[in-house]
Amino acid sequence: MSLEAYLTIDGAVARIRLMGDLDEEAVPLLRSLLQQAAAHPVDRLVLRLDALEDICAAGIRCLVAAQQAMAEGAEMIFLDVPPGPEHKLRLAGLHRALGVLWAAVPA
Repeated sequence: MSLEAYLTIDGAVARIRLMGDLDEEAVPLLRSLLQQAAAHPVDRLVLRLDALEDICAAGIRCLVAAQQAMAEGAEMIFLDVPPGPEHKLRLAGLHRALGVLWAAVPA
C-alpha cells in the first residue's frame, strides 16, 4: 500500500497522519509535510501512526532530523504506533529523545 499523509495545523499544534507504507519513494512527501509544519510557530508535532504499516530507515532519519530541528521545549508526540513501526522507531532511539512522547488514543 502506498503512503497517504495529511497535515493540519491548529494554532501551535501541527498534526500529521500517516497511513500505509512509508518506503523510500514516500520520504519526500513526509519531508515536505515536516517542512510545512516547521514553517509555523508550533510547539507540538503530533504524529498519528495507527494506520502506518511500515517505515523505512530514511523515513526514520527524516523524523529524527525533524525532532532535532524543533525549538527547545517543543514536543513530538507519536500516537498509536503499530508494533512493527514502533520497534523500528525505538531501535533508532526516538523513545529516549528529549521532547518525544509516546501515547495511545483512548478507545
